[in-house]
Amino acid sequence: MVVVGLDVGVDAIRAVVGGSHAEESPFGVVLAALSLALLPWLGRRKLRVAKGLIERGASRRRHPDYRGCGTHGDYPRGAPGELTLGWWWADPAAAFMIGAALAIEGVRVAVRHRVG
Repeated sequence: MVVVGLDVGVDAIRAVVGGSHAEESPFGVVLAALSLALLPWLGRRKLRVAKGLIERGASRRRHPDYRGCGTHGDYPRGAPGELTLGWWWADPAAAFMIGAALAIEGVRVAVRHRVG
């Protein structure tokens, strides 16, 4: 997860420095909005299942952490600005935030796994 996060972040920085940007895609905005609506629900379901497993004696170490479900909201924040206001840098900025969140979450998981 750390490597993927760093790769996404580096690509986002390259896109801003190079001035490149993705083509406009209203379908992409709709798809991102659907994920924004569905992923928190899926995260809550995942947490509910984990709590049920813990009540039945499963290890707390298997308890999921669905804070990462918040990262999917970064794209819908950036894409409308790109489509309506011409902010070509909004998509790379959103990608950078997602990459940073992935890298941070990867480090957090690795530390938690090592330390317990």
